[in-house]
Order: sequence, then C-alpha cells, then structure tokens
Amino acid sequence: MHWGQIGPRQIVHALTQAQDLRQNGPLIYMKEIYWREFAYNVLYHFPETADAPLRPEYADFPYKPDAEALHAWQKGRTGYPIVDAGMRQLWETGWMHNRVRIIVASLLLKHLLQDWKAGARWFWDTLVDADLASNTLGWQWSGGCGADAAPYFRVFNPITQGKKFDPEGDYVRRYVPELKHLDAAYIHEPWEAPEHLLKKANIELGKNYPKPIIEHKAGREHALKAFETFRK
Repeated sequence: MHWGQIGPRQIVHALTQAQDLRQNGPLIYMKEIYWREFAYNVLYHFPETADAPLRPEYADFPYKPDAEALHAWQKGRTGYPIVDAGMRQLWETGWMHNRVRIIVASLLLKHLLQDWKAGARWFWDTLVDADLASNTLGWQWSGGCGADAAPYFRVFNPITQGKKFDPEGDYVRRYVPELKHLDAAYIHEPWEAPEHLLKKANIELGKNYPKPIIEHKAGREHALKAFETFRK
C-alpha cells in the first residue's frame, strides 16, 4: 500500500469477495483499512498536523522534555519489560505490533510527559512501514490531541497490559534476554520477584536490568496533574 502496488479499494473488494464479514477478524481488518484512509484524509486537509496537534490548544500542553528519559525509552531501558521488548524489537527489526505501539506511546506521553512529536519522530526514523499519515494520527490519538483521540487521562498500565497480552512472557524473553530465566509470574514486574528468584535468574535490578524509570502510580499521577493544569 505504501508504494502503491495495491490500493485500499482492491483490498476491500477482495475482502468482501473472499470473507464472511460477519466474522470478527475480517471486519476488524477492513476497519483498519478505513482507519488508514481516514489518516490520509486528515493529513490532506490539515497538512500542518505532521508537526502540530490537530487540536491547537494542545500546543501549550505542559510536557517536560527530558533527553535522558527519552533515550531510555528509545533504547528499551525503561524497566517495564513489555515496553522494553517493544522498543528493542523496533530497533532490531523495524517493526512492532500495534498493541505494543499503544503501550509504549502511553508510557512516553503519560508517565514520562514527553512530547508526542518526539515519539513520532523516533517511529518515523525506525519503522520500516513508516507512514506519515498513520504515524501522525496514531501519535496524536495517544496524546489526546488529534482526531477521534483517546482522552489524555486514559493512562495504560504497562504491567497489566503485559500480563494480558503476553501472559507467559514469551515476547519479553525474546527481546529482553536479561529476563529470559525469570518465572512468568514476575516477568512483567521483576521488582516484585523474591530475591532468591532474581538471583537464580541472574538478574541484578539496577545493574543488568533497570528498575522502573518511574513507578506506575506516580507516572499516572504526573499525567493527570499535567492534564488538570492544562485544562485550567
């Protein structure tokens, strides 16, 4: 699609011919095609959104630029296994599953209060499927400042998200080898593991794997406080 070798109408036509759209999978896939076209529509009519929020009031959102925090996120050194796995996969392969993209974006924008443009630029530089319209719309959706955006106060919990979508820790173990010997019960929150299990897994928190860059509750409170300040 990016190179024009196939178009959205071709995909939709083929899908309707070959699939029962009453089934969940094909219908969700078609919705994603619509979502992509919507992103192009927004960028066409609002070309400034590649560098500025669609909702102009968000230009004054009280982000707190922090080069060290941004670098830790970029390199998969946040101390949140599902986030670190995603960011390392992105660096190694140039791709990341959409669910993980949402999780890592939430951590950067909400817990760490970094500007959505910093995340968008990193994805633009590292994704092999980088698409300006989709990338812009996605990051503004996560930041609450775009079209049909998620509300800013919706803060994803990277621990519960990891447990839900990677319950056995296979994804984390693949991209965060420091944790590959840790029991699945603690794979998404290694700081809760008993000392003897950490020692058995050869994990030294703060040395060969970082402690959380910010505690989840504190990160959520930072985000909500910033949003309240912004609203006032």
